[in-house]
Parts: sequence; C-alpha cells; structure tokens
Amino acid sequence: MGGFIANLAAMDELIDFAAIAAQVDSACPRPDRSKGGRPPYPTEIMVRLLFIQSLYNLSDEYCEYQVLDRMSFQHFCRLDGMLHIPDARTLWHFKQHLAQGGLGGRAIFDAVSQQLQAHGYIPRGGQIVDASIVQAPVTQAKSEEREALNEGKPPEGWSSKRVRHTDRDARWTKKHGKSYYGYKVHANSDARYKLIRKLKVTPANVDDGQTLADVLDASNTGKRARGEHVFAGLEQLGGKCVRALTLARNELAILLKCSAYNVKRLVWLVGNDPLPWAR
Repeated sequence: MGGFIANLAAMDELIDFAAIAAQVDSACPRPDRSKGGRPPYPTEIMVRLLFIQSLYNLSDEYCEYQVLDRMSFQHFCRLDGMLHIPDARTLWHFKQHLAQGGLGGRAIFDAVSQQLQAHGYIPRGGQIVDASIVQAPVTQAKSEEREALNEGKPPEGWSSKRVRHTDRDARWTKKHGKSYYGYKVHANSDARYKLIRKLKVTPANVDDGQTLADVLDASNTGKRARGEHVFAGLEQLGGKCVRALTLARNELAILLKCSAYNVKRLVWLVGNDPLPWAR
C-alpha cells in the first residue's frame, strides 16, 4: 500500500493539475451557474477523479465507492474534509461534457504532453508507430441490421431503447484471421522514453496507412519503427476494452488512458532515468 500511495504523491508533485484544468476550461467552458443552481465541483477536482478512474480502471460507480473508501484518493483529489463527494452521475455528466465536440480529452492529453516536455522528456531516439484494436461490447445483429447501423439508420423492428444501447460507431475488422469489433488506436511513441506523443482513434476497420500522416512526429526525426511497448502499458491500465457507446465517448476514454499512462511513465522515468536527453 505504501508504494501505491507514493505513486499518487509523486504524480501530485510532478503534474500541475490546476494547469490541466485551466486548459480543459478553455477548450470546454462549463455552464455559468452564477444566476442560480448548485455550483459545480471545481474542474481540477473532476480532472483528478478522471485520472484515478483511468489509472485503476474503475467504472463510474466503483470510482465513487473507492474515493469514499480511501483517504489517499480523497487527498489526491483535494476532497479532504468535504461533506459531499462527486457521485457516479456527476462523473458521468462531466465526461459527457468533455466528449461533446471531442475537445476535452484532447485538451487533457495535450496539457500532459506539454508538462512531459517541461520536465525535459522531449521526443528522442526515433518514432514507434503502431495501431492496436480496442474491443467494444458486441450487439447481436443480422447482416442487414448491421448494414443499416453502419449507415446510421435504425434497423427495422428495433425499439428505440435497443438502438440507444447499441454502439453505432464501432466496426468489425480481422487480425490474424480473428474477428474483432470496436475501435483502433493509432499511436506514436518515442523510442527513447516510450511516452505516447500522438494518437488518433478510429473505428476498427480503418487501415493503419490512412492515419499515418496524423500520428507522425516531425520533431522526432530518428528512424521510424514499430513496437508494442506502449500498448502493453495501456493494457495494464485496462485500455484494451471500452465501455461507452459512441466514438466521441470512447475517444475520450482512450485519451484519458493514454494521459494516465504518460503520467505513470513519467513517475517511473524520474525515478529510474533522471537525466533526460536535453540535460
């Protein structure tokens, strides 16, 4: 348990969560409640909750329970002594707000990336470019029903409830002769520090070559390579499966996982590789 708490303390020391919250508020302004209504929890508290959720692969409900149960989580989230702690519904609504327009998750990822470079861990040693499938819950559907869903139409005979509980953005693909349903993460990490520098989330059937220009890093001119290191790290955080039902919500979840991976990796680098290339 000591190491568990120490990791949170190290993240708190290395990462300026107030700066991340400021970038989130700039990208996704929250509703003005000055004229009435219960004031929202500060954005920094909500961002810290999202990192807890992503680091430990918690559902909204289990995240609420764990924060109520653990003083270390409350301290990390700046909830010490507060009578009311954000519940699962509050967390869900905040993520919904970030997912609209696709700007919230990107703001968090970019803010973390800026802080990685501020610590001296700039992209070096070449680029590792690869893609990985992230599986989504499969809805049983006949071929003609699946075709209608892919065209954005509700299949004939389906209730509105069934349509709402179906992911209409995920797609089927094959890898090594096996079929998968979900999304694909196209990522670029640097070979020196194994930090994720760029990424793009698409339906699983998008060819890797179509996104190459989006993930190549012009600042890291070393030889481009392929590798699985960062995806193994994401899998440890539960980043190989998604729970949400739209591309926007799942892109947010994946960006949060990648941000959490980078912060966790930064803690390791500072403890084990304290002399960045630039120094």
